[in-house]
Amino acid sequence: MKTAVQLKLEAWWHDFKSEFVGKTIQLGKNQLGLPLVQREYANQNVNPNAKQSILKGCPVNAIPYIEITPLYRSLVPDKPGILFVNCNPSGTDYKHYKEYYEQNGSNTQDIFVYDKEDNSYFNAAKKFAKDAGVSINESNLDGNYAMIDIFPLVIQNQAVLKEAYYNAPEDRRKAFTELLNIFIDNVLQIKPKVIVATNAFVKDLLTSDNDNSLRRLNLLKATYEGDEFVRYKIEIQDFTSTLFCGGMIAGGHQMDTESRNRLNRDVRHFFSGDPIPIA
Repeated sequence: MKTAVQLKLEAWWHDFKSEFVGKTIQLGKNQLGLPLVQREYANQNVNPNAKQSILKGCPVNAIPYIEITPLYRSLVPDKPGILFVNCNPSGTDYKHYKEYYEQNGSNTQDIFVYDKEDNSYFNAAKKFAKDAGVSINESNLDGNYAMIDIFPLVIQNQAVLKEAYYNAPEDRRKAFTELLNIFIDNVLQIKPKVIVATNAFVKDLLTSDNDNSLRRLNLLKATYEGDEFVRYKIEIQDFTSTLFCGGMIAGGHQMDTESRNRLNRDVRHFFSGDPIPIA
């Protein structure tokens, strides 16, 4: 049975697929234009810069356009709970896509639920949440934490996504705004006490006052607290949460150990009612 999030994203993709599939943008010195979706970005017939060897035999049609995780879920509101907000899925687990594609009769998935067991990023989120004082079920990934991408569009090169967002033509701008509305709806459903932004682009969207931020789009009100940029108060309609900003908690560009430990310490102290002084 499909979740409410899947149904929302299916409707969004039906309305705005044409703004991404088959479209390219100019980025840097690349004069040919780079595709906006990983299925085309990894396809050498579309993107001559693509290295077919990295696909490891995975058909490009097996790469989804949109990807979500099983960690899109509501939290218990009166207990410590964390929502990890990433930027977007990279779509580079070609081995997993290939296995799913072959096991399901070469079934192409436009919208994919990435539920690979023993995933390093899921495991890192679980450990971070546990160390911060969140209730955890040790036998599986259950616990009072969630994880979503602000843009669930699958694209490996985040610079492509950023360029597509910041310099979007009118119709694509509407598509991105609708996607951000879905993100806000997800936050309101999840109701986390703490939001951890794991990406600088996400942090800017949530806290900056530029024309492309969620605040300027009237999707949230963000109030800065303290002099060291340690945490922010996020207000969405009548819901309030506290935002902590860091980097990736796993993967090739993850935070160093000390930075991750400091971020975890700050969240843990916040939950304890004795937050680290920031003024």
